[in-house]
Amino acid sequence: MSTEKVDQKEEAGEKEVCGDQIKGPDKEEVLMYGQPYRVTLELELPESPVNQDLGMFLVTISCYTRGGRIISTSSRSVMLHYRSDLLQMLDTLVFSSLLLFGFAEQKQLLE
Repeated sequence: MSTEKVDQKEEAGEKEVCGDQIKGPDKEEVLMYGQPYRVTLELELPESPVNQDLGMFLVTISCYTRGGRIISTSSRSVMLHYRSDLLQMLDTLVFSSLLLFGFAEQKQLLE
């Protein structure tokens, strides 16, 4: 599989669109026609101030034919779970040694 970065910016609305395109192997058929599939996406995001301030954002997955035509699209709004400043500070203090030596990270997994 290969990943291709996509960045776009609309001048009028100052809306930024960033994403990745994941392409499968160059085979005749990657997915069988008529077969139901379940596609899951897990995002692992650091609990940085930038990500906290970002708020809710939209994740869109599209499936394409070999010719580039969209055959299926699904979108969902996601955001980091809220953690108060006190809870973040206590978490940092309790796990500070693990964080310093790289055995733990301050991140959230969004499904």
